[in-house]
Formats: sequence, structure tokens, C-alpha cells
Amino acid sequence: MKKLILVSIGLLFFNYGFSQTLSNNFELDENQNILWRTINNTELDFNNLVEAIETSGYYEKINIGDDYVNCEFKPYQLDFAKYGHKYMTTPFYISRNLVSANIKFEFKEARYRVTIRNILFTQNADDALSQQGEQHSFEWWVLNKKGKIKKNFFEPGSDIMNKDFQIKTSFTTKKVDDNW
Repeated sequence: MKKLILVSIGLLFFNYGFSQTLSNNFELDENQNILWRTINNTELDFNNLVEAIETSGYYEKINIGDDYVNCEFKPYQLDFAKYGHKYMTTPFYISRNLVSANIKFEFKEARYRVTIRNILFTQNADDALSQQGEQHSFEWWVLNKKGKIKKNFFEPGSDIMNKDFQIKTSFTTKKVDDNW
């Protein structure tokens, strides 16, 4: 019985040491960095996936490996209204900032994993609280000084970003040539 308890406690600490699942496909890694991760099934082969990424218009600094693509989001404004949120109830790090991030697409047997890291918010206009061009990480906005999630800041923003990231990273089927 003691061995079972010790193994259970060891597994708990082992799992906690790597990452902590938050919500909306977000995780908190061992270094207190927030990342977003999902796995998508696809009918595309690797070359078609690369082409879809390159032609989507969402990415820049695209680096292609044998079975992966590293790139960055071009800075853009998250469309919170598109996902049913109102300006007054949307966290201001979403409503008043451009978002950018590092993305890795890893391809494996008719599916690919997407990992988004280093999510950065850049102030897109001067206001009383900040200056245009000021930058802060997602962690700066949603983690307290002890590294714990501030749910009132994290939850609404993570919902918007999850929906947006799902759309921008979903490449599942080949485009049909509709040229008769």
C-alpha cells in the first residue's frame, strides 16, 4: 500500500513538473510560460500543409524542416466581436493590442500538432495607461507574482484566443480546383 501511495505522489509531481493544463488548449510549462497546443487531423500531406501555411497570409518568417514548420503570426488585432464578446467585457490586453507569437507545426501521419509560444501583445494606440508600441507577454497579463493564473484576466482572453488560433491553424482538407 505504501508503494502505491509513493508511486501516486511521484507521478503527481512528475506530471506537474512538465506542464499544467489550464483551459482552452492552453498549458503552463515548467518555466511558467503559457503555450497553446492542439492536434488536428488532416487530409493534406506535408507539402500541401506547408503550402496552406504559406498562402494563408497569417504567418511570416516561415522556416521549413523535414516534418515541421516554424513561423510567427504577423501582428494582428484579435476580433473579439466575431466570437461573441463585447468591448466592455473583453480584457483590454485583447481589445487594445495587436497579438503576435511563435508557432510550430509538426506533421506526423495525416495529422499535425500546433504549438504556439511567446504570445506577445503590442499596444496599438496611445491611451492613459500605456503608449503605442509598448509590449507585454501573455504571462505578464495573466500570471500573478507567484506564477498563478489570474482567472478573471485569463478566462475571457483565452476563450477568444483559442477560437481565433483554431481558425488560423486549421488546415484539414485539400482545396478543390473549381476552375472548369
